[in-house]
Amino acid sequence: NRKLEADAKDAVALSRAAAVYAQMGNESSALDALNKVLEIAPNDGLALYNCACTYAQLSRKKEAIKFLQKALGNGYKNIVEWIENDPDF
Repeated sequence: NRKLEADAKDAVALSRAAAVYAQMGNESSALDALNKVLEIAPNDGLALYNCACTYAQLSRKKEAIKFLQKALGNGYKNIVEWIENDPDF
């Protein structure tokens, strides 16, 4: 948790932490981390893509698609290639 506190303003780190929480089955902490990502970096394409991955891990397909669209709209490139090779999808 100290690492998470240190990265509290790093959207990419928080989005990755959310994925770890999801993998551990801690949906509440995953969602909290995702909300923090949106607060600090609502336009960071990589962070938004990572959020989409976490929503996919949580079986929240609508949210995953929404965040893929946001990532694409915020400059995240090669999204189709990433999805094809990403085990979260």
